[in-house]
Amino acid sequence: MPVVWIVEDEKQYREAAKKVVARIGVDSNMELHMVEWDGSEALTSDQKSKPADMVILDLNLGQGINGVEALWKIPGFDGKGLNILHPYVIIWSHFDGELDLYEMPSLHDLPIELNDDRVVRTYWKAETTLETALKGFFSRLKEEGVYHGLEMSDE
Repeated sequence: MPVVWIVEDEKQYREAAKKVVARIGVDSNMELHMVEWDGSEALTSDQKSKPADMVILDLNLGQGINGVEALWKIPGFDGKGLNILHPYVIIWSHFDGELDLYEMPSLHDLPIELNDDRVVRTYWKAETTLETALKGFFSRLKEEGVYHGLEMSDE
C-alpha cells in the first residue's frame, strides 16, 4: 500500500490535499495510506514507522521547521547521498509575501540530494495542479513497483 505524506501546516490546504489524494487513489484503484504532519511537533513512533512513497511538501511551515528540514525527518529520506528511487516529492507551496518566488532554492542548492526526475514544483496551491502531479507520480509508482512504505496488498 503506497504511503503519501502530507506535510502542511495550514488546515485548509491539508484538507484540500487529503481530498485530492483520496480521489486519485479511488480513480487509480489504489489503496493509499496518508500520513499528516505540520512540522511543529516531533514525529510520533507511528509516523516514523511509515516510510513515504510520495510527499506533498509545503516549504513554509509557519512556526515549525521549514519544508526542507521536514523532508530530512520523513522516513525514506536519509540525506546520505543521492538515492535514484527516493520517494516522490511534490513541492506544493504558494508565495504570499512570506517566501518570494525568487528566494525558493533550486534543487541543486538544497542541503539534501534529490533526483530531479522525482520532484515536481506546483508553485501554487491549486488542487488541479496537485491532481496532475499525483496522477503522474502514481502512474510511475505502479510501473516501478518500488514501495518505501507499507506492503502492497495482493490483487
